[in-house]
Order: sequence, then C-alpha cells, then structure tokens
Amino acid sequence: MPLLRARLPSSFSTCRDSIESALLLCDAQHDEHNNNDESIDAIFLGGNHIGDKGVARIIDGLEDYIQYRKLYLCDNRISKYGVHLISQSLKHNTTLIELSLADNSIGDTGASLLAASLQENNTLEILNLENNGIGCEGTKSIVGALLHNTVLRCLMLSENPIGDDGAKAILRCLRDTSSLHNLYNSNHTIVSIILKKPHIKSSKILRDIKSYLRVNRMASNIPQLAARRKLLLCVREDPTILTKCFVTIRERDPDIGLAMMPRILWLLASQLDLATVNVILKLILDQIVM
Repeated sequence: MPLLRARLPSSFSTCRDSIESALLLCDAQHDEHNNNDESIDAIFLGGNHIGDKGVARIIDGLEDYIQYRKLYLCDNRISKYGVHLISQSLKHNTTLIELSLADNSIGDTGASLLAASLQENNTLEILNLENNGIGCEGTKSIVGALLHNTVLRCLMLSENPIGDDGAKAILRCLRDTSSLHNLYNSNHTIVSIILKKPHIKSSKILRDIKSYLRVNRMASNIPQLAARRKLLLCVREDPTILTKCFVTIRERDPDIGLAMMPRILWLLASQLDLATVNVILKLILDQIVM
C-alpha cells in the first residue's frame, strides 16, 4: 500500500483544520491514483513541529479516518504530555499497526505512558521510539509491558541512553531464568528490537539479545517451542539451571522431584547430552508449565 506524505507548514499546531487538511490532502492524492486497486493506509506528518497541542487535534481527527493504519509523527517536538494523549488513544484503537514517534522528547515518563497502553492494545505491530531521551527506567516500562503483549513485533530504541541496565531488562523480557515459570512466560513473539547507539558497554548483552530474538523468529509464533529452545540455550550457557529446575519441581511435587534428581545429577556429570536434556526439559515443562 502506498505511503502518501502530507507535509504541512510549521504553523501546523495553530491551524484550526490541521488534521482535516492533512487527511484531505491524502484523499486528493489518492484520487489521482484511482486507476489501481491499492488504497492508502498511512499518513506522514513528520517534521512539522506540531507539538503537544497539535497531537490533540490529530487524535481527534483520526477517530473519523479509521482507514489509516500507519501514523508517522517523528520530529514534531512531542513531549510526555502529547504522548499521554496518544497512549490513551492506543488503549482503544483497533486499526493502527505502525506508529513512529522517533526524534521527539517523550523521555522515561512518556515511555511509561506508552507501556501502559501496550498492555491493552492488541493491534500495534511496529513502534518506533528512536532518539527520545529514553533511559533505563523507560526501557524497563516498555519491555515490562511486552510480558503482557503478544502482538508487537518490532520495537526501535536506537539512540536512547538505555545503558547496560536497560539492555539487561530487555534480555530478561526475552528470557527470565529466575524460574521455569518466568522463562516460559517471557516474550516469545517480538522478533526485532533495534538498538543502534544505545550507550551499552557490554557487547555480550547485545549478543544475547540477538540470540533470543533469533529464537523467537525461528519459533514461528509457537510460544511453547520458543520456551523449550530458550531452555536449551540457557542450559548451554549455565548448566546449573538444571538444578534450579529440580528445586522448582520439588517445590511443586516432592515425589516427582526425588524421581528426577538422579537424572539431573547424571546430566550434570555427563557434560550435558543435549538430546537427553531436550527430553528431560520437555518433561519438566509438561509437568510444571503445561
């Protein structure tokens, strides 16, 4: 579907019919392409410095134009106040699949507001928050919401000072090894998190994030398969996770724990036969999680 650009003057935020003018411009351009069957589904309002007041008019206007599934508001001097309006709209929006807020100033507070809407929205697939002054706390809020959101597929966080702690939060979102239950309930559906210039010192954290995103892509939206593959990756990285599995089993059912203990000890002593590990971990998942 084509992307039509509605470029308005810098006085956009004071224009009475701002959003209506932009949408009518797109409609006029669409009429010029009425010889094909493709329909317009995106509106580009980037670089117009509309500010938070302009956002209010955009949100009101778009309620009457549900055919637009993509909205680009990059570089518009939007702060946490404008994002508050966007987040409230997202909670009830059922058509938008892509939203770009890159190059604004939403900060950690704005990220937290968007996180709240992500827990309720079930259509948005792509969210661009590049260069928004989002730090560790804002990152934690966003990725925390992804534990309750199975729709978002791509998250762009480049050029935000998320730091090592923010990166660790992303990794925990993808594979929380504190327990089998938490690992199984990690996010197994997001397939892309773009992190250019994230102010991260640890290259290992970035490599791990890439590894677990790759598992999500390979699992093809089958959470159980992704969870089992992540268990295997975790076992390769840290064999003691099997003892954690044993503790979890024992807490749930002491009899099963006693029966599993020799097998776990044998696995630890035999340098982890991964074929056997796969069988055992499948049994563990079936017993504890399924």
